[in-house]
Amino acid sequence: MTPPYQAEAVRRSQDEVGEAAGVMRRSVLAGRLDAISREMGLVLERSARSPIFAEACDFSCGVCDAHGELVSQLSGIPILAAAGSASVKAVIGRYGGGIEEGDAFIVNDPYAGGNHLPDIGIVTPVFAQGELLFFCVSRAHHGDVGGSSPGSYNPRATEVFQEGVRIPPTRIARAGEALDDVLELIAYNTRNPAMLRSDLLAQMGANRVGARRLLGLVERESASIVREAVADLLDRAEALTRRRIAAIPDGVYRATEEVDDDGFQAERIRIRATVEVRGDQLLVDFEGTDAQVRGFLNCALATTRTAAAIAVLWVLGADIPRNGGGV
Repeated sequence: MTPPYQAEAVRRSQDEVGEAAGVMRRSVLAGRLDAISREMGLVLERSARSPIFAEACDFSCGVCDAHGELVSQLSGIPILAAAGSASVKAVIGRYGGGIEEGDAFIVNDPYAGGNHLPDIGIVTPVFAQGELLFFCVSRAHHGDVGGSSPGSYNPRATEVFQEGVRIPPTRIARAGEALDDVLELIAYNTRNPAMLRSDLLAQMGANRVGARRLLGLVERESASIVREAVADLLDRAEALTRRRIAAIPDGVYRATEEVDDDGFQAERIRIRATVEVRGDQLLVDFEGTDAQVRGFLNCALATTRTAAAIAVLWVLGADIPRNGGGV
């Protein structure tokens, strides 16, 4: 008969082995999710017509969970690092339970989850056995989206309508097929409709590749295991972020920067940021920043949040995962 102390040692050893195996499995799944985002980016880079996509890589691709929280992402440029989640949450807010398998959605409205009008987001839900598990999202800067200036950068603009076509969260595919009338309506209002249409299809294609890879992962591991891995990934990123914040001395940190002008006024434009650290919490407050100006320098909420998150993450460390737990 095995002595009690030996039996306890065996059980403890088995628990440790099981825990180590679980950590390794979650790390493998996290790496797989990152690989899916990278593959989406490669598909987009190699299939798009616009040099802004193919050469400047002015885009981001990523995976969000069923609630719109960013799980994994590839950022071509930092300002898009956490912006995809805003597009997904805007789609969820608009369509809710009406999201169906085979759908895809488009959005660029800065007041509904967008950055600025040339950055168009495509959002594709991923269902497994009728259950919504993920969203694949790609957001990319298009060469022209209409408006009063070629390229849709108009330094003389005084309202959003002068900058291009404004797209709220809108279904652009149903049952796996693109809605050609929606594509045509959007492309018709731009100076290079063929390129815009082609690049939107490239974004939709990149999302489809991501969706196929996610479904393969779920088929291999099961939906419950993948959900648990995603939840653990977000929890660990949040825990690491809180530990790094807690290492910063408590206090209030302030900085002020100024922009020369907005193209209309002679006065300098003040941007004030106050960062308050309290324990493992950090608050970024822009109170004291000048009110919106007449020119096109005003910043939408999604971009403001993303810019603040980038600055915080650069301070906290490059090893913090760029997902909803960390940002």
